Amino acid sequence: MADQNKEKVFKDDDGNVISKEEFLKLKKAKAEAVKARKAQEAAERAEKLRLEQEAKKAKEEEEFNNEVDFVTDMYGDLPLNQSQSREYKKFTKLLEIDDSMVNETITIRGRVQNKRIVSGKKIFLILRQQNSTAQCVVSYYNPNDENAKSDNKIPASLHMIRYIQNIPTESLVDIVGFVVKPTNKVKSCTLSDYELQIKGAFTVSKTTKAKLPYTFESASRPDEKFIKEEPTDMRRGNKEQVVRVTLDTCLNNRVYDLRTITNHAIFKIQAAVCRIFRNFLDSKGFTEIHTPKLIGAASEGGASVFEVKYFNIKAYLAQSPQFYKQMMISSDFERVYEIGPVFRAENSNTHRHLTEFTGLDLEMSFNEHYHEVLDLFDELFVNLFTELKEKYVYEISIVQKQFPVPAFEFLPKSLRLKFKDAVKLLKDEVVYIKQKIGVETVDDILKLISDIEEDEKKKAKNRSKKLKEIKELLNEIKESYDLEDFKDLKEAESMGEFDDLSTKNERFLGKAVKRNYKTDFYMLDKFPKAVRPFYTMEDPEKDGYSNSYDFFMRGEEIMSGAQRIHDPEMLRKSAIDHGIDPTTIQGYLDAFEYGVSPHAGGGIGLERIVMLYFGLGQVKRASLFPRDPSRLYP
Repeated sequence: MADQNKEKVFKDDDGNVISKEEFLKLKKAKAEAVKARKAQEAAERAEKLRLEQEAKKAKEEEEFNNEVDFVTDMYGDLPLNQSQSREYKKFTKLLEIDDSMVNETITIRGRVQNKRIVSGKKIFLILRQQNSTAQCVVSYYNPNDENAKSDNKIPASLHMIRYIQNIPTESLVDIVGFVVKPTNKVKSCTLSDYELQIKGAFTVSKTTKAKLPYTFESASRPDEKFIKEEPTDMRRGNKEQVVRVTLDTCLNNRVYDLRTITNHAIFKIQAAVCRIFRNFLDSKGFTEIHTPKLIGAASEGGASVFEVKYFNIKAYLAQSPQFYKQMMISSDFERVYEIGPVFRAENSNTHRHLTEFTGLDLEMSFNEHYHEVLDLFDELFVNLFTELKEKYVYEISIVQKQFPVPAFEFLPKSLRLKFKDAVKLLKDEVVYIKQKIGVETVDDILKLISDIEEDEKKKAKNRSKKLKEIKELLNEIKESYDLEDFKDLKEAESMGEFDDLSTKNERFLGKAVKRNYKTDFYMLDKFPKAVRPFYTMEDPEKDGYSNSYDFFMRGEEIMSGAQRIHDPEMLRKSAIDHGIDPTTIQGYLDAFEYGVSPHAGGGIGLERIVMLYFGLGQVKRASLFPRDPSRLYP
């Protein structure tokens, strides 16, 4: 007890007793002295390093200045190409490189995507050619110097290496390279099994911009969200900040942005979709047509149409080739299709809307039932998805590196649901989720989600046992659904048989279909008539429904179609019922006065197909130069 009450004694370094205040002051002075000493040591190391670097640089400069260049004809700026001559040089594509070219010299034209300067005597260079990249390396080697050391014994002077070092990023160059197989795979390049040892480097076209908008490494990093929300410019979390490039920044620099290997792959696939669509329909006896985009009346009715001045009268940009496709059926072409621009004056700033997009439209007559057309659509899409999967493995793999969503799944015979059955599936899925979690109402689920989110905000360590169990249950079904989906359950539960599908219900239905039928592609048939255009044929067997259909990929609509009304009086009456003045579409109506085959068709959004196939999360990523309510350039 006496020891506990004994006052603590403070001493200095010589053992003299001092006050507590003096002791603390002495302790602080020691700490500051240590800090000052460390700072001095760091400054001395930095100065030593600076002097060493300066000495190294001076030595390199001396060597450079004293060198008699021995490869002057193997590097340099080529003269401006004005088609002065043609030497018939052989140029190789990066994708053509294989084992047969190992230990061979080839010439590649590509862009300098990046450089890593090891020293004044060695440089690594990433060469990009469309959707392929390869590593190139140059090392100093003077074959006339017996003491010279090199990794590859390929002649390269200091002057040549300095030249390559100073080539601006993104310049177009011709690289003469010796193909080798590196000891380790080059993981940073698509051409990972080969490397080019540079024998020659010639600049074809030099980048003149002092500063590039961003690096392609930054623009190509995977985005964990893959969705409608744009990533922030900077993400914190690791020790280093990772630069993120927003979609707006990419679109503002679109010509530059389209150079990335991901974009090249995306638009190779987009071109393939058009080619497969065209080839399939050609094989089925269709005729490709080209219809006017300046029209005298709104082709879909309503207000979502661009009005333009056409001399002294009003004209409109076509919302679809709908009227003209049907006119072609009246002209007995029987089967027609078109690939062309579509304009929609919809002020919708969503992840899936554009004011101008490419439509893949078709129309065909049928003999007995519009399901003949649905069967053809089914065959068309299965053929499309199969060919993409089999023939575009390389392009798909490139896109998936940046957008690593699950591979697109489809069935050999596409799922076809009636609209009313889809509504039932929505409601049944809500029941399944409630039973899985063990609650009676959707409100109970929303309350649990709210509790979990609040719990996680507080980073609670002593979470209740029930809350832990519920979270585990939610995680169990997270393979099919996420927390945002659970928040939409109320809307799904309350949907009526004659309601149109909202965006939320579309998405929720897509996940319900995926869980139950293991497919990302499906058709809905027999939509309520009230939510379809005026030219849609009504269902003769069930009042309030129509012979119309939509197709979906990953829970989002990509195509809308229907059997069309081909009786002139019925068509005229339907137009009036929809608030359309028949005199404004008289030319269209007149086409039905001469007798028309029963027919059906649909319009597909090209950009949506590509967006949803890859899970890009934003349709503007699948449009070369997208147009939306706020973007008219470039």
